[in-house]
Amino acid sequence: MTEITTPEIGTPDVTPGAQLSPLDAANLIAGQAVAAATSYLDYRSDVAKLRQSADWMMAQTLAASIHGGDPQAAELLKIVRLLAEVCAGIVKADERQLRADGAGPNMRLAWCDTARQVVRLIRFKSWLLCGGDGPMPELDRIEAATSEAAAALKAAEREQLRAELAQLEAAQADAPEWGAAVGARYERINAIRRALAGDEPRG
Repeated sequence: MTEITTPEIGTPDVTPGAQLSPLDAANLIAGQAVAAATSYLDYRSDVAKLRQSADWMMAQTLAASIHGGDPQAAELLKIVRLLAEVCAGIVKADERQLRADGAGPNMRLAWCDTARQVVRLIRFKSWLLCGGDGPMPELDRIEAATSEAAAALKAAEREQLRAELAQLEAAQADAPEWGAAVGARYERINAIRRALAGDEPRG
């Protein structure tokens, strides 16, 4: 495969106090989202900061979508939202790793690999929307593959939660009496059930 140099995010050139266009605003959000994600991926920030960044990305993209209306900006914001979801996946996988349940490390690395692909996709999309030209990868194929990878990781994480739930419920049924361990399992069982009932798996 031919190595392709990743272009930089398009940076809007505006004077202080000027009103950003929807596309400029989307590019600004995209640039900040990429910076936050790569800071974690390059070991320059921790998972607590990544959690804050993921929440910020989602809030910003939703707000920009409500006040936008530009279809090109919407395309870019859609991918930034995907990055927010992937970053949230990294946070959840990190939490599972800290619990040392055997599923955390590999899942976290998989989420990080997906995050790198989404960052690359955001950069290419921004480059194209800002008038960039030159040899570009098959953008639609990369976007679809990235979304599929993120969906597959979420599905795998849900299966891991279901397996953990089954083990905990079996242990709970065999517990001779109520105690600290039983109470802790009860809390974890309820947390997993809430996560599986929602749209996204939670670690």
